[in-house]
Amino acid sequence: MPQWFTTLLTAVIPSLIVGVCTAIISVRLSLRRFHAERWWERKAEAYSRIVEALHNAMEYCSAMSNESLTGVEVSDDRKKQLDEAFSGAARELRKATGVGAYIISDEVAARCQLSKCPAISIPKTNSVTDKRAVRPPITPELVKCPVFAFWK
Repeated sequence: MPQWFTTLLTAVIPSLIVGVCTAIISVRLSLRRFHAERWWERKAEAYSRIVEALHNAMEYCSAMSNESLTGVEVSDDRKKQLDEAFSGAARELRKATGVGAYIISDEVAARCQLSKCPAISIPKTNSVTDKRAVRPPITPELVKCPVFAFWK
């Protein structure tokens, strides 16, 4: 074998091996970072939806407690908006605890379960059109509700 060929092989092969190994390691690290960033984006999105749903639920409770305390009735249109927002919040919290349980922590999932909250019942019909389907009044038990304890 000629000398120039041996020199070429001893110079090229190690460089080629190092280049391939470096490329493989770089790609793996980049993919790992990409997946970690996507996971954090999903977590941030899930927590954002939970906070928004809790805000809607708190807005409903605030309006209903103001109505109970002051005696000033909320208009039917506003009550309908609040009912829809509250029902949407309840759906979102159920979804977050069900579907998003693999993303959010177990503690947050447990605190967001509406079924554990005796002060909140979601009617099957609209309370504006059907007076039989009225939500229960805001009671002191609401403070003990695990959904609203989330903010403590």
